[in-house]
Amino acid sequence: MASTAFKDALDQLETLRAAEPFDAWAVRGAVYALAKSYVPGTPAPQVRRMVDNCLSMLGLTGAARPVVADAGHQRSLDYALHNCLRTLFVDERADSRDFLQRGVDRTRALGPELWSGGPEAPIPLPNIPLDPEEAATLIAAYLDHLEAQLDQDPLAHIHLCWDVLKCPAPPFDTVFTRWLEGVDLRRGTDDLTAIHRAMALSVLAQRGQQRMSWQNVETYLLPQLRDPHPLVAAAAAKFLGMLYDDPEEMINSGKPLPLSEMLEQIAALPKHRRAVAGGFVDGLIEGSLPDIGKLAALEGFDLDAWVMAVLSEKLHEPYLPSAQSFWFHVHEGYCFDPSFVSRMIDAGHLWEAMMTATEMHCRVEGMADVLERLVAMEEEGVSGPARRWLDLHYSEGA
Repeated sequence: MASTAFKDALDQLETLRAAEPFDAWAVRGAVYALAKSYVPGTPAPQVRRMVDNCLSMLGLTGAARPVVADAGHQRSLDYALHNCLRTLFVDERADSRDFLQRGVDRTRALGPELWSGGPEAPIPLPNIPLDPEEAATLIAAYLDHLEAQLDQDPLAHIHLCWDVLKCPAPPFDTVFTRWLEGVDLRRGTDDLTAIHRAMALSVLAQRGQQRMSWQNVETYLLPQLRDPHPLVAAAAAKFLGMLYDDPEEMINSGKPLPLSEMLEQIAALPKHRRAVAGGFVDGLIEGSLPDIGKLAALEGFDLDAWVMAVLSEKLHEPYLPSAQSFWFHVHEGYCFDPSFVSRMIDAGHLWEAMMTATEMHCRVEGMADVLERLVAMEEEGVSGPARRWLDLHYSEGA
């Protein structure tokens, strides 16, 4: 039974935790096995043990955190622990539940002979035997930890909260909603509303879901590109990019701005320029274009200058679940262009240059010199990866 497998995984984890010396790599494997064996309906005492073990090893509750000498092993173990907790908070199978249910209905309606190999039972809904108050108390230390991270990164919680609200696993969806309401009150933010708005825009951005007149685009959509929250601005931009991917089909009346003019307007935005540009390109290329490079074919449009204008917003580019990051499009589109990577270095975009120069798992003509420049910069998080890439792909015998 699944509950037996989960209990066995718990027992194994606790045995490894107590062993001397502490083997972080073995414990990491046990944590992943625990997460994999978890299923909705696991008895509440076992859920509590799971949470207690994870929080304790993260140093958030209980006994002293185990000492791990290898920093890489510590990071990997911490990631596994956060991932294990996430299996409680997020119903990973929510996205496939409706699809599978349609298969179950076909099998029931038309017989298993016609739909041979089709699903015969639906994916069960989450069933965690805790009420919201118990669940909130159980993970209070974790929520305090998340909130403390917001002092350094105001969007550190967005990814997890997005997943929790998009794929709810009761009662933790209620716990996170209440917690976010409290965070917004304490910090004067509006993240909960922003997540809901961005989710609604993301639904509209799904291909063919919502056509619009250009008048309505100008009235209701374009102003959201200047929304104070990057999550909303990026989601609005992705929807707009989807409209521009097939304007004859998706814009049912009125004449949209030429694509090149819209791109120029995006590059001139005073705030969240990268988030908006990333979202717009994400929607634009999702259905047809292979990468950002095809924009170079636009008449009178200088793609290189546009990319540099967007990158000139040197603020940290956050991960946004509502749209693909702009740097991702850049590193995909310019990974064979060492001269442009050098241009990024000259402008001080060292991390983006490193990600672009190390994209291809092969030699790229002229990229070795670029990587040497990055190594010489001695920039944390840049020089090391550039050095390793040189050794891997550009050294003698590579």
